[in-house]
Amino acid sequence: RSGEARSDALALLGKTALRTLTDDSAGIVIAWAVGGDQPSGESFRHATTELKLVATQPLGAWLVHGNLGAARSERERLNRTVWSAAAERTGLGPVDAMAEVFGDDRSDAWLNGALRWHVIDDTLFIDGSYGVQMNSGRARLVTLGLKFAF
Repeated sequence: RSGEARSDALALLGKTALRTLTDDSAGIVIAWAVGGDQPSGESFRHATTELKLVATQPLGAWLVHGNLGAARSERERLNRTVWSAAAERTGLGPVDAMAEVFGDDRSDAWLNGALRWHVIDDTLFIDGSYGVQMNSGRARLVTLGLKFAF
């Protein structure tokens, strides 16, 4: 919401494993997302599509992630190259800690920190993050997420 204007959005996201992550070797997945939105007074329609190749390498109690992909905004008729690099510290009891830098070829990168709580091991997770966009002065990003794995 912004004043009287309201926008609703819905996204479907997923990952398809190409190579399973083990304690000794990297995992590789294709990550994808399709989203739609409905700005005030308009009908719901397809808004975004994203496809990324993601690699994860275990390093002791750490996981190092890197990804590269493409994203399409239908409303803006704009393609972007998207990327990220992240480090994830696991084994801190029921909590994992993460830091990442991510961005695209059309704007300044973001720096994020996050925590994930394993409510039910390997099944239910709650996470939150806080990020700042480099060179922007004011842009901030706060997220709260819930993940159910089955």
